Amino acid sequence: MSLKRSGNLFGIRLDKRNLSRTVANAQVKYRLLLIGVMMLILLGIIPFIYSSGPIVGSEFHAVIELTSSLISFVVSFALIVRFYAMGNLFYLLVGLAFYINGVGDLHHFSLGDSGLVSGNL
Repeated sequence: MSLKRSGNLFGIRLDKRNLSRTVANAQVKYRLLLIGVMMLILLGIIPFIYSSGPIVGSEFHAVIELTSSLISFVVSFALIVRFYAMGNLFYLLVGLAFYINGVGDLHHFSLGDSGLVSGNL
């Protein structure tokens, strides 16, 4: 008895159909509404941030670098999983680009850290 090996590393069935046809119009409207509400909330926070004083300093820079690296890692993971699900090489290349960007931002965070992680502010 021989075991049949899958060509896919994780054994995920590749889906070659166009997924945009499976999304209903109501679902697209709700997604767009959610994105619009999130943008309004984020834009509404800006006056409160600027009224608290100037936002400068190495601590703020370090937090921004850490946040951007975490977001890059999450997006890269999602794109690489989508590559394994869809089989489109474009998603792999963009996912790897986001991963490299996240590694660069994390390295920049670790070099520019001024005691934020160690607690010596």
